[in-house]
Amino acid sequence: MAPVRLDGRVQGHLGVAVALLGQGTRAGADSGEPGSCRARQDHGGEVDPWVQRIRGHVVGARTVGMGRAGLRRGGSGVRGVVLRSPAHDHRGDPPRRRRRARNGRLTAAVSPHRPATRPTRRFTMLTPDELRTLIATYVDAINARDAQGIAALFAEDAVQADPADQPAALGRPAIAEFFANGIAASDSWKFSASAIHTCASTVAINFEIAVVMGDSTMVISGIEVFDVAEDGLIASVHAYWDQNDVRMA
Repeated sequence: MAPVRLDGRVQGHLGVAVALLGQGTRAGADSGEPGSCRARQDHGGEVDPWVQRIRGHVVGARTVGMGRAGLRRGGSGVRGVVLRSPAHDHRGDPPRRRRRARNGRLTAAVSPHRPATRPTRRFTMLTPDELRTLIATYVDAINARDAQGIAALFAEDAVQADPADQPAALGRPAIAEFFANGIAASDSWKFSASAIHTCASTVAINFEIAVVMGDSTMVISGIEVFDVAEDGLIASVHAYWDQNDVRMA
């Protein structure tokens, strides 16, 4: 077989394979006299069948184009075939990040395989009656002095600060611990919500709690503000009161 020169690569594929018959020909090929090194004359369109065995995609057999017929048929008689890989399927390529718009500005290109806009998550808002029911359940759980039952009304990553200027309890376990400590430090208590105000997913209540510790009763009045999540659990609660809101009964 004649030596083959691979010339050029495009995106990792073979470009042109050229048989240099001038450097030696196969025995038995149509190259003039047997055993000679003289290349056969180009008759335009004749191709040795051996080129079909070259690995690749043979687009067409022809004399290598050099721009002028004299170069194709003169000199040492260079002949060959053009090998091309199949057309690249660009459908699997990642989308281009940018493209130039008509107004000259660079804008993000949108992949044809993805929707132009993402679906907007629809928020299901609780009704005012549902929010008031949640507060009633919260009041009952506090009066039951059940730390785990109170914490169950909160989301896993909820925030609870009582009062609001103190370090917050973060997460359901920390909230349960806060109420458990309060239960352990008191004999009993009575919690009430005298007024409930709702706005969207936020609830504010006027509260009062009377804490019995031995022979003394401490009464705290204040406001609690709740943010309620879509699933009906309390996402956060902050209590607002100071020493002026504390009295002994």
